[in-house]
Amino acid sequence: MKNNSLINIYRWELHIFILWHNVKNKRDIILKELNNTFNKNIILKWHWDSTLYISNLERFYLLEGNIIKSKLKHIWKWDFDIIIVYDKTPIYREKNTSSWLKFVNTNIFNLKQKYRKITGWWHLIHWTDSIIETKYQLFLLFWKQYNEILENIKNWNKIEPIVNTYNLFEINSFKTLFSILNNFSNYVILRNYNSFWDNYINYEHNDIDILIIKEDFKIIKSLLNLKKVYNKSYRVHYKTQINNQIIYFDFRFIWDNYYDINWEKDILKNRVKYNNFYIPDKENYNFSLLYHSLIHKKIFWNDYKNKLKEIFNYNNKSVLFSKLNQFLLKNNYKITEPNDISVYFNSKYIKKYLWIKFNISFIRRINLIKSNIKKYLILFIKKIIPYKYIRYILIKFNYD
Repeated sequence: MKNNSLINIYRWELHIFILWHNVKNKRDIILKELNNTFNKNIILKWHWDSTLYISNLERFYLLEGNIIKSKLKHIWKWDFDIIIVYDKTPIYREKNTSSWLKFVNTNIFNLKQKYRKITGWWHLIHWTDSIIETKYQLFLLFWKQYNEILENIKNWNKIEPIVNTYNLFEINSFKTLFSILNNFSNYVILRNYNSFWDNYINYEHNDIDILIIKEDFKIIKSLLNLKKVYNKSYRVHYKTQINNQIIYFDFRFIWDNYYDINWEKDILKNRVKYNNFYIPDKENYNFSLLYHSLIHKKIFWNDYKNKLKEIFNYNNKSVLFSKLNQFLLKNNYKITEPNDISVYFNSKYIKKYLWIKFNISFIRRINLIKSNIKKYLILFIKKIIPYKYIRYILIKFNYD
């Protein structure tokens, strides 16, 4: 039988309850219950701009599409109550949640079950049942770190509701961007980081390449308000806005075959702080850049040649491949085909210069097939149906 023993966390902690507008006549019952359960709580009346309501809900719940639209039907676009509760005796236990089996604060979890019965709809109340969820949602709502709010709330008394009109957190500087990454994720900036400043412009490399733990990415996506640039499942190119400037990112994850999985893990494990963000240590930076310039590029570009000459004292392709071979063999790393098919994979160079066989990516093959189905289907139709008939069908479709 699986051990499901209680875990006592000997620390005070904060949690959030949100009573959405349609709680209505059940509101006073729930507020009274919360006041009786927790020694301290703060009640805030909150408002979101109706035009941003869906976007805010997507960021808040880390969900998109029909699920959010379904929630919105129940909660509606009106003012709501935020209650920050101060739990002095949190107890954690493994529970089945709507997402998966995880350790949750049972004090909060049990109240959740009780309030669901009171309201009749589980959409009408939101709660945080873990510290991780509390941290990022407090930051989204109040633009403050968890510890800062925790320290202040210790001195608060129960207060009357106050009205605030706020939308969710927006980034205003690169300093803030990296503060979020540092506090909410395990990541590294892989390369081209010397050009970062508050008004980021890099004409040679117009995006930021980040290796990150995939479990952290949903929260980072929400906090940075990242939007996908291309509507392709395999693409990892995102953008956000900082001070009216569009900033682009390429996110790489463990298991995505951008690099060997063990190498990706080692890059994160051995990361070092540079200014106010994290980068690979010297060896991993040097060889990941070498690998990227030789394996992920169709052409050996001059800017990479110059950088690699500074690092290795050579820019001769065969010599550099020899150095890469030695590094990969020494660490037992493999050459891997990236799942993202927008990343070039230079199999020609690999067969010519490298002694190490590369791992074929099944996911990459599937992505290639999916991306080409539409193109091949159109070519097939054009081949079997004369153009004049296709044109006739299109005209009829558009105008009849």
